[in-house]
Amino acid sequence: MTLTFRSLIFSAILEYWLPTTTKIFSIPTIFRHSISHSISVFSLFFQGLNQGVDFVGGRSYVVRFEKEVNPSEISGSLIVLFGKHT
Repeated sequence: MTLTFRSLIFSAILEYWLPTTTKIFSIPTIFRHSISHSISVFSLFFQGLNQGVDFVGGRSYVVRFEKEVNPSEISGSLIVLFGKHT
């Protein structure tokens, strides 16, 4: 394929850049990208964005115990004290 341009600068840019774009836009690459974008859109639609502590307000704490503890027992004690929050 032969391309002719009137501008020498535009010609030099496209002659350098055009051969690399033909490799990027191959059918398998387009198919892979469309599949990954579809999965991303469906994931955002069904799961939404995870708004962590930074976006909903609040604090995050790391608690360490000297002895082995039962997490459900600790959770139950905290629910009694503070109430159940989601």
